Amino acid sequence: MLSTLRSALLLFFFVFGSASAYAETLLILPFENTSRRPEYNWIGEGFSELFADLLEIPGLRTINPDERNLAYERVGVPSTAILTRATVIKIAEKANADLVLIGSYSVRGDGRDASISITARLIDIREGRLVGNEYSRGGQLSDLQKILGELAWTLLYRRNAALPFSRDQIVSRATAVPPAAFESYMKARLTADRQDKVRFLNRAVREAKERYPQAVFYLGQVLYQDGDFEEAVKWLEKISPEDPNYPEAAFYLGVSRNNIGEVDKALASFSGLMQRLPLYEVYNNAAAMYVKKGQVAQALPLFKSAAETAVRDMDVQFNYGYVMWQAGNFQGAVEQLKKVVERRQADGEAQYILGKSLAKLGRNQESAAAIDKAKRYLNQFANWETTGKIPVLVRIKPQFNKSAYYQLRRGSAQTGAADASRLTPADEALMRARGYFLANRDQEAINELNKVLQSSPDNAEAHLMLGRIYERRADYPNAVNTLKAAIFWNPRLTAAHVLLGRIYTLQNNCDQAKAHLKKALEIDSKNTDALALKRIIEANCDKR
Repeated sequence: MLSTLRSALLLFFFVFGSASAYAETLLILPFENTSRRPEYNWIGEGFSELFADLLEIPGLRTINPDERNLAYERVGVPSTAILTRATVIKIAEKANADLVLIGSYSVRGDGRDASISITARLIDIREGRLVGNEYSRGGQLSDLQKILGELAWTLLYRRNAALPFSRDQIVSRATAVPPAAFESYMKARLTADRQDKVRFLNRAVREAKERYPQAVFYLGQVLYQDGDFEEAVKWLEKISPEDPNYPEAAFYLGVSRNNIGEVDKALASFSGLMQRLPLYEVYNNAAAMYVKKGQVAQALPLFKSAAETAVRDMDVQFNYGYVMWQAGNFQGAVEQLKKVVERRQADGEAQYILGKSLAKLGRNQESAAAIDKAKRYLNQFANWETTGKIPVLVRIKPQFNKSAYYQLRRGSAQTGAADASRLTPADEALMRARGYFLANRDQEAINELNKVLQSSPDNAEAHLMLGRIYERRADYPNAVNTLKAAIFWNPRLTAAHVLLGRIYTLQNNCDQAKAHLKKALEIDSKNTDALALKRIIEANCDKR
């Protein structure tokens, strides 16, 4: 049934897909419990979880609850808060959503006689209007998943009556796990108590006879976060490569395997991820496993790539300097480790390896100064000096940038549908560039953006992103040129005006800074970045 539905969805995209290059993005917010019965609060989050799965079809991308919660954090709102319309719009903007699904529900009665009534509304954030009428459903609470499946079908059908799959197929997906397992899983998602989370998740997995991938993944993730790596491995390795959560599961699996001494298996996890999850944290961890296996030559290019990307991550910068020391490139090690100790003077390990590298170059006075600092900050200093045995010092990244991850997932999903939606090579390159940019992989982003601009020199977004990268690298002349190009092609590009204002302020060119601030505020007087620039200019220019 499921494979038939997927085939139908693919056919739908080819025949009825949106004419635009990108799918619309839908944010589903937790529905409000108006019955004032807190024992049913889990249902509100259940709407978000299940709709995020059911409404994800070619041409419509949904934002899952974890990605949604990142938007809540950016706005500074608790995920359990009752939202005003203004706050809904702010969260949607932070999540880059085009559409928002909101609603409420009320539960009446108890036990087998309990019933539920649901109201849902779809809002187009771009136009600030309600899409169609309200959607209403109701029935026995025991049929909750079926009701949600029927409501999902109605939402899809009203947007496009040419759906090539039936109501029964959507309902079948909605009811794929037993109701008791769904309830336990949603209660685990909501509770803040770690023991309760594990208890609810074990119950959900047991009730579904382990055929509940979301619950299996979340259980592995919670155990990982708790530091129970052996148990985490047992669950995370059950996630199949076809599962949407596989990249995240494989990352946690790699770290867990390293922490229980399974270096070969950890290397296999990270090596297999480098194409699918091209984040610097993955490259760093794969390189670290090579070092642990004594394969320094294989580690060097991976650490180099990670260090060039994560210029502000001192653990990654240390790793690159450390592995150059291991490889006998003492000059390179010195240059790299000096970056670390300039930012982290109390990093005893960095001071120690820096001192040893300087000694190899005959720079004895500098070496003595670094070793003296290592003696002050490194607890193991005496042991290392006495025995001459230095343990493997590579530093593992236990987490990765979630914003970059979701951007890459979004780009991969859209690129995977490229043939159907007839994306141009420039469209595909721009998608990849967005992912690389958020992952701080600047050079790869620049390569993709140059491809875009070769075929579409009027692409203002590409010029803007290129300007952001140059600004991040402190390459201000190139940043100014590319940002001016962005404004030439789109004079109302607020972000480009703000960036130029910041750069001109740094260069003490206050007249130009104020001119671009004025333009930015004319376009959007409430833009937070423009208002922040105004404060910077007032502090740096108006006092002169």
